[in-house]
Amino acid sequence: MLRIAICEDEFKQRNILKNILTGQIKENNLDAKINDYESGEQLINSIKNNSYRFDIIFLDIQMKNISRIDTAKIIRETNKIAIIIFVTGLMEYVFEG
Repeated sequence: MLRIAICEDEFKQRNILKNILTGQIKENNLDAKINDYESGEQLINSIKNNSYRFDIIFLDIQMKNISRIDTAKIIRETNKIAIIIFVTGLMEYVFEG
């Protein structure tokens, strides 16, 4: 099973991404589960407390509190092979990701 995490603080954007991924999963007959989080802290707690091993993580590049880079570093401490995809709607953050 493919495990996917979405970490996006804006509800509307999180649901748009989740709907797109759900459509692709169904269209390609994949066995996958999507977990979604509204903050880096929630994602990190889920990984640490539940020992989730995500295969793909969509990580908002502009988040409140903990930074996206710090979140990615913590993820890498527990999961060296997960694909981390930074998502943003702001041009100034594209190359930082």
